[in-house]
Amino acid sequence: MKNILLVLPMLLTAPVLSHAQTGMDPERLALIPTRLQEFVDDGQIVGAVMVLARHDGIVLLEAVGYQDLETKTPMRADAIFTMKSVTKPMTALGIMVLQEDGRLSTSDRLGQYLPNLGNLQTAEAGDRFPPVRLGQLMTHTSGMASEGDLYEQDFMRKSLADVVATYVSKPLASAPGTRFIYSTPGFDILGRVIEVVSGTSYEAFFEERVFDPLGMQDSGFFVPPEHRGRMPSFYRIEDGRLHEGAGPNSQSGDLPHEGRVFPAPGFGLYSTAPDLGALLQMMLSGGTYQGRRILSRASVTAMSVDQIRNVEIGPNGFGWQVQTRLFNHGGPLASSRAWGHRGASGVSVWVDPENDLAGAWLIHQIGPEAVSARSAFENMAFAAVVDR
Repeated sequence: MKNILLVLPMLLTAPVLSHAQTGMDPERLALIPTRLQEFVDDGQIVGAVMVLARHDGIVLLEAVGYQDLETKTPMRADAIFTMKSVTKPMTALGIMVLQEDGRLSTSDRLGQYLPNLGNLQTAEAGDRFPPVRLGQLMTHTSGMASEGDLYEQDFMRKSLADVVATYVSKPLASAPGTRFIYSTPGFDILGRVIEVVSGTSYEAFFEERVFDPLGMQDSGFFVPPEHRGRMPSFYRIEDGRLHEGAGPNSQSGDLPHEGRVFPAPGFGLYSTAPDLGALLQMMLSGGTYQGRRILSRASVTAMSVDQIRNVEIGPNGFGWQVQTRLFNHGGPLASSRAWGHRGASGVSVWVDPENDLAGAWLIHQIGPEAVSARSAFENMAFAAVVDR
């Protein structure tokens, strides 16, 4: 995340395309922020930012409500949000970039890059299983346990290499390829593979290969002190009223800023709606953005279709979650080809290539009220599609 001059929210609406360029109904698009403001006025959410993209540009970029309810600070269109698990598809994207460089393959054994993790086994005596492969880490089928079983005290103050090194002594929760176990540490391992193969830090790799080419100038894994004022406060509803804070023992709150070293490849990304708009355009365009290729069309497809191919385990793409049933990512009006990911802070990102529409819902609030607001945004977004 670079140190740049702050941009006024009103200026960020300039790149939004006209109806003639986008095949969207302008009147229906205009209703979206009006409806979402009603959720603010009714005390159901404090504030949110939303962006909609088609392959050729942004069609909606709007902020509603407040960044902080006590000070009544208006929500900025370029507010910085913690993306939580939406970081996972970003880490997977890094692996795909290196695969296209011919530096690794998703079918490779983990031990080729991290030899100390090459012989991970379960705790059952006498069990011997095939080695973990990179693609299994990307689909949560590697057998790696969840963060509750693997993270040690003060892990946020350790380097990525040091955190991953602690996994050597921990057994797999299941044999590789036999179960779906949602594993954030599995993406830490992928982040470390990126470091080893690229010869640079996880953060520097993404600056060079993803953020800079896409113009994602406010995205990164650490928020500089001068930009933290652009981060909305966290809220929850208890007893029918809004309260500041994510709640005790909640994973939905912010990460520590002071003393943190760990970039958290499974949950550490910060981003903004304009930055995500560029990422979404790239994915909808089959890997290109403003004439520059970031990924091949084949890699975009591989990330967004089922790579597990076992109905007893369930579908998942490389990093992205694919539809397990209609009405999953993007809501009930999205096509069965839609895919996306959500984060514990309340954020949601989805892509629907069949409708040439992608969106990001950015909020620091979880709970049924925030989900209802997100659903309204998604349903109204698809209702505004006139043609491809």
